[in-house]
Amino acid sequence: MADSVTWRAQGLALARVRSARGLSISEVARRSAISVGHLSRLESGERQPSERVVNQIAVALGIPVHELQHALGVASSQAMAVAADTACAFAFTPEALPGTRQLLRRVHVGAVAEQWRRQSVRAQGGEVRVPVDPAGALRAMGYRLSPSRPGLAVHFAGSNRLEVGCPDEPVRQRFLLAHAAGHIALEGPVSCDLASFSDGELDASAFAAHLLMPRAELRRIVLSLGSAWNLWSGEGAGMLAELAERFAVPLWMAVRRAAEEGFLAELAEVGER
Repeated sequence: MADSVTWRAQGLALARVRSARGLSISEVARRSAISVGHLSRLESGERQPSERVVNQIAVALGIPVHELQHALGVASSQAMAVAADTACAFAFTPEALPGTRQLLRRVHVGAVAEQWRRQSVRAQGGEVRVPVDPAGALRAMGYRLSPSRPGLAVHFAGSNRLEVGCPDEPVRQRFLLAHAAGHIALEGPVSCDLASFSDGELDASAFAAHLLMPRAELRRIVLSLGSAWNLWSGEGAGMLAELAERFAVPLWMAVRRAAEEGFLAELAEVGER
């Protein structure tokens, strides 16, 4: 009985997603190479779709597989394997869940930042720049930049105009531009309140850190600097200052990114050996 209820719910969800895309069962059948009869039985709840069929239907509908899986309330075999892992199971226990949420948010923000960076590279003619130029990226994506009003760090003045402060502090202004890009990419508020330390502001700052210091380039530079600086002595501060200078970011951002990616620990272990 429970299975039939679940199947009916999934069938209704599948029909809703298909209708929202403006496609008939016949069209989805043609695109997915699945018979009309089988699709009809899935939508009526007589059958449950296999993972392979869900993948085929998602492609036919033109949506990401994970989006259709979410709509149907099913998980992929990879997700099930992860959920069965003992370490992952512990990560979702009540005592560990707050830390897990924070970690997943950081991973999500990092992935969005990398995707946005690639889009901005394409918008700028395919030229990869390190350090990243957030002002150029925003302009290439249709945003107009102008000085901010007194007391405002970043303000979204209209749909495509940004007012940005700190013109006499290039490093801080780069951060503010990247922070504004974070609000755009993460679909956050239309103006910034950095002092609020809200989740939206913290996520936008994390986005800025990932955008301005891409992981692969960060690791390459950290390891290259490690041969010139001794991380086990006071020289470590000098190395971090040089790292910040290489990426044209504030020192706190350089420390944060190198530490959260584990590169400082990796470098220290290499030096210890």
